[in-house]
This record gives sequence, C-alpha cells and structure tokens, in this order.
Amino acid sequence: MSRPPVTTNDAGPLEYFSIALGWLVPGAGHLLIGQRARGLVFMVTIHGLFAMGLLIAGIKAMNPADQPIWKYTQLVAGWPTLIANRLAAVQVNAEQQQMDDYGRAAAENPALNPDTYFKANPEVRPTYFPKVQDVGTVYCGIAGMLNLLVLFDLLIRVLGGPTPENAERDAAGVGKRDGAVAVTGGNG
Repeated sequence: MSRPPVTTNDAGPLEYFSIALGWLVPGAGHLLIGQRARGLVFMVTIHGLFAMGLLIAGIKAMNPADQPIWKYTQLVAGWPTLIANRLAAVQVNAEQQQMDDYGRAAAENPALNPDTYFKANPEVRPTYFPKVQDVGTVYCGIAGMLNLLVLFDLLIRVLGGPTPENAERDAAGVGKRDGAVAVTGGNG
C-alpha cells in the first residue's frame, strides 16, 4: 500500500534520505516517499534514456574530452554514470596500452607503417566516431539533467511545496499553519 503524500509537518529523516537516494537511483526517492507511479515513470525514463545513449555511442559517450560540460550533466544521473565512468576508464587504459605497444613496435622498426600495423592488428586501433558518440553523450547528459528536475520535484514534495496534491489540501484548509495555530477552515 502506498503512503499518503508527505506534508511539511511530517517530513522526517526518511524523506530527506529519499533525496540522496533519488540522485543515486533515479526515481527511487519518489518510491520511498510513497509516490509509486511517479517514481516508476521517472526510473524507467531516466534509465532508458541513459541506456539509449550507451547503446548509440558505446562507452565512449562518457566524459568526452572535447566537451567536458557533459561530464557534469551525466554525473547527475546517479549510479549509471558511476558504473559507466569506471568502465570507460578501463577501456581508455586498455586503448592506451595498445597504443603504447604500437609505439614500442614503431621504435623498434622505424619503417613500420601505421596503416600496415593497424590492418594487421585491427583490435588495436581505437575507434572514435565523433557524430555518433556526440549523440550518445547528449542522451546520457539529458538523462542527468532530467534527473536534476526529478530531484527538484522530490525536494518540493518532501518540503511540502507547491504541488497539485498540496494545492488541493491547502484549498481544503488541511495542514495549513498560521504561526503556531493550525487553521482548519470554516469558522476557525
């Protein structure tokens, strides 16, 4: 059974923890405060968008050196970024090792032609397709920016700010505070 919406009066440590959880696992913060449908929609949308970015561009979509701003937008997507950054670092290290191997081979044999070497060792050539990888980078970055909006929504819900549910409650006079006295509506 889902919990009733959180109001300013009953926001506790669990609701504030939901904000951190909402960053780490997009949509989970809404699930924690009892907004199951909203949380599931956010979770599927943000994770799906991030996964599409990785499917389009591969792990190279993470932290592009020529566009560092995307590193920060992707970071807001939470755990997918943390895992993908680690995988990207492993791949970069492997490619650097392969290029170092080519450098050593070229130093030993100055007549070694790069085209000949890379044709004989196709797994060594780092692949970079800027247009495709830029599209994937943008998808992953937009997933992060969307999660930032979701976190703001979660913060408003935890603090009891203006939401459609809170507006209906306020119109009915439930949960309003005037100084230290609760206003219940009617003759007061």
